[in-house]
Amino acid sequence: MVLFSLFISYSASAQFYTKHYIAPAPWQYFSKANEIVIATNSTATVNITVAKSDGTLVTTLTATKGTPAVYRFAGKPSAAPAFALNTVLTAAGLIVTGDAPISINLRNVASDALGGDGTDQDIKGNAALTSFGDAGIGIRFRVGYYRDGSLGNFNGYGDQRPIYSIMAIANGTSITIDGVVKTTLDAGQSYLFKAPIGTLVQSSNPTVMNTSAAIDTPGGCGDGAYNQVPPESVLGSEYFIERGKGNDTAEQTTVVATKDNTTVTVDSYSATGVLTKTTTTVLATAGKFFTFLNGNSNTNFSASRVSADKNVAVYSGTAQSCEVDISTIAPVSECGGSNFIETAKFRNYGTGSLPYFGYILLKDATSVVNVNGVNIETISGISPRHQLGSTGWYIINFEDTQIGSPNVLSISSLAKLTVSIVQQGGGFSMAGFFSNFAAQPEDPTMTYVSGGGCTNNTATLTTPPDFAPYQWYFNGTAITGANSNSYVATKTGSYSVASTLACGVQTQSKPVSVTLCTDLGVTKTVDNATPCVGSNVEFTVKLSNLGVNNATGVSVNDLLPSGYNFVSATPSVGSYNAGTGVWSIGDVNGGITETLKIIAKVNATGNYNNTAALPSTTTDSNLANNSASVSTTPNPLPTLVITNPASVCSPSKVDITAPAITAGSSSNLTFTYWTNSTATTSYATPTAATAGTYYIKATTTLGCSDIKPVVVTVNTTPVAPTASAQTFCSAEAKTVNDLAATGSNKKWYNASTGGTLYTGTELLATGTYYVSQTSASGCESARTSVGVTVNTTPVAPTASSQTFCSAEAKTVNDLAATGSNKKWYNASTGGTLYTGAELLTTGTYYVSQTSASGCESARTSVGVTVNTTPVAPTASAQTFCSAEAKTVNDLAATGSNKKWYNASTGGTLYTGTELLATGTYYVSQTSASGCESARTSVGVTVNATPAQPLLSSVTQQTCTTATGSFTITNYNASYIYVITPSTGVSQTGNTITAPAGSYTITAKANNCESLSTSVTVDSKICANIDNTYPIQTSATTITTIGNVTTNDTLN
Repeated sequence: MVLFSLFISYSASAQFYTKHYIAPAPWQYFSKANEIVIATNSTATVNITVAKSDGTLVTTLTATKGTPAVYRFAGKPSAAPAFALNTVLTAAGLIVTGDAPISINLRNVASDALGGDGTDQDIKGNAALTSFGDAGIGIRFRVGYYRDGSLGNFNGYGDQRPIYSIMAIANGTSITIDGVVKTTLDAGQSYLFKAPIGTLVQSSNPTVMNTSAAIDTPGGCGDGAYNQVPPESVLGSEYFIERGKGNDTAEQTTVVATKDNTTVTVDSYSATGVLTKTTTTVLATAGKFFTFLNGNSNTNFSASRVSADKNVAVYSGTAQSCEVDISTIAPVSECGGSNFIETAKFRNYGTGSLPYFGYILLKDATSVVNVNGVNIETISGISPRHQLGSTGWYIINFEDTQIGSPNVLSISSLAKLTVSIVQQGGGFSMAGFFSNFAAQPEDPTMTYVSGGGCTNNTATLTTPPDFAPYQWYFNGTAITGANSNSYVATKTGSYSVASTLACGVQTQSKPVSVTLCTDLGVTKTVDNATPCVGSNVEFTVKLSNLGVNNATGVSVNDLLPSGYNFVSATPSVGSYNAGTGVWSIGDVNGGITETLKIIAKVNATGNYNNTAALPSTTTDSNLANNSASVSTTPNPLPTLVITNPASVCSPSKVDITAPAITAGSSSNLTFTYWTNSTATTSYATPTAATAGTYYIKATTTLGCSDIKPVVVTVNTTPVAPTASAQTFCSAEAKTVNDLAATGSNKKWYNASTGGTLYTGTELLATGTYYVSQTSASGCESARTSVGVTVNTTPVAPTASSQTFCSAEAKTVNDLAATGSNKKWYNASTGGTLYTGAELLTTGTYYVSQTSASGCESARTSVGVTVNTTPVAPTASAQTFCSAEAKTVNDLAATGSNKKWYNASTGGTLYTGTELLATGTYYVSQTSASGCESARTSVGVTVNATPAQPLLSSVTQQTCTTATGSFTITNYNASYIYVITPSTGVSQTGNTITAPAGSYTITAKANNCESLSTSVTVDSKICANIDNTYPIQTSATTITTIGNVTTNDTLN
């Protein structure tokens, strides 16, 4: 997001200057992800040069009022990677010059759209900076950012913090950060660094500064941010901020004190100008800061007013959601503001237009404000100006679409304006505060005055008269009593003057540098002119101000030549950069000597002449003593070759004085033995060294020595293994490798010492074996004796296949085999050992026998068949008659191969011919495989058969009695007598009456029937006269007589 705040000066166009110095950002300006807009208030053509800060020309442009120059830099961002911190950069900044006053708006337009042109680490956009021109040039700065702490870790690039940059305008500029001289810059050189908010940065000559962030992530987005840091000399005490469209993280402002005990008051206003809150805080010391939300939380276009009792710096964030940039706010004053500002529309990386809003701040309730020639308050949709509380300051807000989204935006008024244009939208935001600080007096004129043998012993500084009261400043600090329009400078440094302008405000001029004559001298010594190669030497460099006047921006160049390697440096003041060889000293008063001690290691080859010199740009009245050199003549080191002795096993020791250890070293060396690498503690027993690292120092006759470590390795001898007596069986065919003992890398022998080492494949025999163990380092222990017994393994048992019936529920224990201490398994080897209680199933079982010594034989396979036992037969109770003479074979039951018994189990098996008797019989059936079922009980009843009826003689029928009768002589009333046929038959007790016919009589009891008895009742024919039948009269005539049947008796 870009916030352009254009502060128009008392001269009506004070943001316009003929030369602008712009310090670098964390990213490079020299790629097509950067665009510069250069405007002018001149109606005549203005010729412009854009150059790198070392003077290298980038381009030439032209501009006129209404037609600003817009230039997109060339090259891919990937070819212009981000800058390193804490190093001196050359040609990293910009110098833009016009032959008439111009304003500068520099924009980062990366727009997250680099694609293959680069990465976010090259340049993350968007952001914008507005040059302060002369107002940005100073010597004292209070750095700051809109919020404190971490700015996030975007895309895993690491914790982000504000980055500050400073660029020198003159040679020999010392940069002091928080009281420490960090570096010395020549004109156009820059330095990027990180520091806490409120840190004081000072320069010995005029410089410009930026505040920035490579990537700021206030809520997920990532954006670059930058703007200029104003010097303390142009700061004020009253500021206004209008909130943009960002979140509460991005929409914050930080106020930094420049003086102790600064009271700061922040008034907050609604979007319509109503005062909503007032907060007051006291910043106890210079550099302390206070951070607050812009306007009101989450309220777009609400506003804040900052007022302080001393000058403060104000850094504000403004955003589109979380896309953020920083704006350095310019103070409002009677000498601030402008009657005219101009800039061009905002474009993205692809040069497409981007939206923006703006506000115009003025202390005037009625003056017309024109935008591109049109009264802005007459444009449809734009609200009239509203006052911020009762401050007398008014704001007019507008959107680019309301004013027609012009390519060029020109705003003018008879009133003094402060204009802020904020690019917000399109997924991007740019925030650079076009800030016009209060008008500055003309630069003082300077005339050097000779004396003391030089032409510039003092300097007379003059500013135009009639602008009293005046106040002269030396290095940013007011000079007591210096209140006229002239001042005689007696010290080298930066001077400025504050004059009271026609607008009634006293403001400071740009600083001018005064350089008075002095004599700076450099001397150099070394502590050892004939050092040994590899040893350290100490160079002592002294910078002396031999004159009376002080010197500023002093530095000495002392880059070590190739014959040395830098170890350390200790300056009495300032700092030493081993990479560049620059000792940055800063100010040196007359008669003062500063010292730099450099410790360097002497290399075996190289240039040994070391020179310390003042830079060629140093102003000095005596050049003869501006450099000093010193050389060394190194003595070679001995060749020390160390061969570590062979390792030994405890408790042995090693003689490290043995010649073999230093074989190959130079001759005529003296060897000493030490316990540390610095050879400060000697080793008392080098001929009997225990384990450890020692150091052998070899010294030549010239005293040069080398020291190297020698490593004595005394490996621990392991303890003898532990093992117990072991017993095996002959069939196992165990070998020495099968013997068990603790330890690793075991070795087995046939003797306690000496003897034969077994290979391990020898078959074991009863006897004593000896075992040792060997450590990884090869140390072998004493031996342990192990008694071994090899017992004879019995032969495998004999057994045949076996068959069982399932109903028997036979278990493994029921299997038969020869042998003792038998064990049964489910496999010929390995497998599972049966407990014996397992029920048998059809399959193969394996049996071994074990001897009294515990040796188990091979296994014999035994086939087992378990046939299914049939179910018990079914049968019901059965009844018979004694006369039937039934046998067991006559009993009925289901099943096959039945067997009958006299008991449910056991008992007697019937043959089948036994006569049945009343009682219980038991029947089973047997399968074809011989498995007999359980028995079924069958109740049998044998009833007595009645006796055959005995009859008396028959009483035959008569012609008068139509029936005959007979009597059962052995009559039993419990019997049932059956007479067949039964027609016409009647029985009374033992007497039976029946018509003529033949009959059978049986007796029945309990379904048993006796043998039958036959009886005949004869028919009786009685002669009667019957007309039915004719009488026989002739012997030859046959006459049929009806109703006469066989056996009828005819009378």
